[in-house]
Amino acid sequence: MSLMTTATAQESSALDIGRLALAGYGDVTYAYQPDMKDEEGNDIQNNVVARFVPIFLFQLSEKIHIEAELEFSTNAEGETETELEYANMHYFFNDNTIITAGKFLLPFGQFGANLHPSWINKAVSNPGIYGGHGGNGSLGGVTSIMNDTGINVANTWILGDAGRIFTDFYAVSGPRQEEGDHGGGVEIESKKGDNNDSMAFGGRIAYAFLPEWEIGMSYYSGAYSDDGDLNYSAYNIDFNWVGSYSSVRGEIFGSTAETEGEEEGEEEGHGEEWVKDFDKSGWYIQGTWQARQLGKSWLNPVEFVVRYSDIESDFDGSIEHDFEEDGGKTGSRIYYGVNYWLEPSAVLKLGAESTSIENEEASHTSVPDDRIFLQLAFGF
Repeated sequence: MSLMTTATAQESSALDIGRLALAGYGDVTYAYQPDMKDEEGNDIQNNVVARFVPIFLFQLSEKIHIEAELEFSTNAEGETETELEYANMHYFFNDNTIITAGKFLLPFGQFGANLHPSWINKAVSNPGIYGGHGGNGSLGGVTSIMNDTGINVANTWILGDAGRIFTDFYAVSGPRQEEGDHGGGVEIESKKGDNNDSMAFGGRIAYAFLPEWEIGMSYYSGAYSDDGDLNYSAYNIDFNWVGSYSSVRGEIFGSTAETEGEEEGEEEGHGEEWVKDFDKSGWYIQGTWQARQLGKSWLNPVEFVVRYSDIESDFDGSIEHDFEEDGGKTGSRIYYGVNYWLEPSAVLKLGAESTSIENEEASHTSVPDDRIFLQLAFGF
């Protein structure tokens, strides 16, 4: 259950049964990217994109809440795109246990489930380890914002003055093999049905001494190939510290995907078969500081942000087609930004980021990636 979900669910518990509530967020973003090119070497134009993301909340009874999030956005070509981010039902079993069924954001790490909405995300772009949601430039993320269809059981264990323990355990449809001529890649986004007869399992356990700090560990595993013989697994360690004027957060992400093939033999179909593990990992760390610490009223809305991301993989060209799209897309990225808070839930962000690609030899292209952003984001 996401941070926004928890807050809105608690608020809606005071509403009349049968009442519909509306929450959500939106943003308008300008990206200046003079040096960026696509894979064919064509210039990528500067563009303005916009999103409106309403969240619908309905209280069916005192114990059952229904929630859905839609995303309406414009892409770089000016086309309108619509996506169902999640749609689920929460059953409040007791004061400490919530059972969620449907399509939901997986409680894997902190950013995807709780921090990716633009008015909560301190930067304009996502951490380098997360692709999707507007793209990640030339740096290929370790994963997208993970969502899937299934069931999750969330518990809060209150330890008095010692803090709290949060646990989530879920079973979902699971990852699938990417479409294409060669296949091999792993896709972790919810789609209709499943490509095999197995499910994926995962969870997160976190200890929090609120409101200052929290540390958590997540795990995810499931078969992704069409025949169910190849497995994908991932882990995440997240940490978060919040002070009076500053904060530090980060995540360490690792993944392993089994891939299979056949060595070239003298005759087709007579080569030796093999199974290899493809490992990809990354991490990011982010710090923020609020200028109101200086005691000047005109600086109260100002906040500074810096974030560093790094991604590594063991792609060396030996796996010819499987995961080839990851070649040359690992490296590091640094983001600097300044935010001006117009309201507690409305912020104007100015940011710049630069990416360094490390394994250009494994890839067939080198894509420059330096961008400047201006974004207005709001929540409601």
